[in-house]
Amino acid sequence: MHPEDRDRDAQIWNHAVLTKSLYNTEYRIRAADGSYRYFSARGVPVLAADGSIREWVGICTDIHERKAAAAALKIVQRN
Repeated sequence: MHPEDRDRDAQIWNHAVLTKSLYNTEYRIRAADGSYRYFSARGVPVLAADGSIREWVGICTDIHERKAAAAALKIVQRN
């Protein structure tokens, strides 16, 4: 995970765990070649009968091209 994203993501994760609520965030992950790509992560806690978190069900989606297209569109709109 990109160093600039770690603290923010840790806060989001800790809040989701403490409140047993949806985890939803975007962050950058380093690829094998050293570059970073944007990912969207979303998780939902599955609760046990006693209300504790039994497990998390989630998905992590590569959204790098979408982020790049949005940034390019902003540049075009400014010109």
